[in-house]
Amino acid sequence: MITFNDVEEAKSNFNPTISPGIHDVVILGKELKEPEDTTKSRYLLVKFSNVEATREANIKFYIADELKPGRLKTALDISLGNVKHIANHCKLSEQDKLKIKGNDKYELLCSMIDALIGKPYRQKFIGEEYIDKNGKVQVKVGIGFPNFAENIDVPMAESKLLFKETDSWDYKRVPKPAVQEEINLPDFMSETPASKKINDLPF
Repeated sequence: MITFNDVEEAKSNFNPTISPGIHDVVILGKELKEPEDTTKSRYLLVKFSNVEATREANIKFYIADELKPGRLKTALDISLGNVKHIANHCKLSEQDKLKIKGNDKYELLCSMIDALIGKPYRQKFIGEEYIDKNGKVQVKVGIGFPNFAENIDVPMAESKLLFKETDSWDYKRVPKPAVQEEINLPDFMSETPASKKINDLPF
């Protein structure tokens, strides 16, 4: 016979998202994503966690290697540079660095991310608000321009990383709808015969 106590309560498999700001984190892993929309680019989805393992975030590292008009670097080159920026602020040993290699830039990127898994460092996460399908304002996190990473041994009080919630580069907000303000006319203008006559017109 099965009883109430034999049923395991449902629990979420997902931790809350890391909030925009500066956090001590580790990389948990990566996954290649192929968007269903063929006009969208492939990317590596890299999972981050704070060191307390209570919050997580997924960041996209794009891997297209075609140089777009007006650009100096491909998406893959930018991803490589950002991951190396992280690597230079992790506690990578010389042995770790020797293992980072690949037959092409994509394999090199994968190898570098694998070498970083589980190694703590400090990172700045920028935030961007968006409207979800239910019309509610949500926030997604990403990484901005370097410098966004720092060695975890630097005391937080001496950190060179800066995050300002009021700075649109650090936290991009959804524009608020314009509010129509009532115009309060001075008493002497509120109900003069001339203004009353104008207000009584049919147009």
